[in-house]
Amino acid sequence: MYTENQGNGYNNNCDCGDVQATNIVLAPKVECPVVVAPRAATVRIPVLIATANVEADVEACIDFPCHEDFHEIKRIKKNVFITQGRIIPLTFETGTQTTLGKLFLKGFVEKNIEYATADCVSCDKEVINGRIKSHTVKVPFQVATQIDITNIVINNRGPLTERTIFCDTSKERCCFDCDDGIKGRSFCESDFNEAVNFFQRPFVVLDSFRIFELDFNKEPEPLHKRCPDKDGYGYGDGYGDGKGDGDGYGYGDNHNDCEPKKKAVVFKKIEEKFVLFLCVRVLQNQFVRICPPTPPVC
Repeated sequence: MYTENQGNGYNNNCDCGDVQATNIVLAPKVECPVVVAPRAATVRIPVLIATANVEADVEACIDFPCHEDFHEIKRIKKNVFITQGRIIPLTFETGTQTTLGKLFLKGFVEKNIEYATADCVSCDKEVINGRIKSHTVKVPFQVATQIDITNIVINNRGPLTERTIFCDTSKERCCFDCDDGIKGRSFCESDFNEAVNFFQRPFVVLDSFRIFELDFNKEPEPLHKRCPDKDGYGYGDGYGDGKGDGDGYGYGDNHNDCEPKKKAVVFKKIEEKFVLFLCVRVLQNQFVRICPPTPPVC
């Protein structure tokens, strides 16, 4: 059914969506008292032991799916994730303090690439019509760097000690394999002692990152005239009989009728080189004694 606005090109029976909104009631605020320990306390908290600005140089090649040749890259949105961070202490001072170490980082850069396709191309290449689509990939990286470490606590494994047990086979049967009358070390019984203290492994926190990137569009192909089919899905580029192949792409025989007047191409892959700067902090869970605040002097 058409309304009275039919002559103006409007159809009021079309569902154009809806908007729903609700007013939020302001809730009262209640102050909660904070109870402070009157005496000193020992807590286990992360302690900063190192800070590093790490540089990673990466080369990558990104392939696009079949039938998804792109005409132009519109935008690349990037996020960085660290999947592994390990520290190897190298130099030690007196006691258990270390001053130098190696930091190993592994992660990936997630890239959401927005690109334009060329679905409909005019004969003279003056008009190129397409869609904006996206392609998300994860580019891995790994890097190692030297860092200065302070305030790290390393609990080393204690030495293994052994106590020798005396055996006198003339008075008691200490061992079934000992001969009568042997006095000395028992070969059938041992006594060991060892102290093991577990080491709290440091962990890495990513504070910020910067990326400087250079992209190259690879494997270009010249654009010919392309026309969508009657269903609006396929297009012709001068190869085939102009019928769709079941995946939304048809190929027409319009190539011989058009002589290219402008250079226009589509690409299949991207080759990129980028420099990644990571600002990371290395922390370790340690026991720290916190003293109560000193009252102000009047």
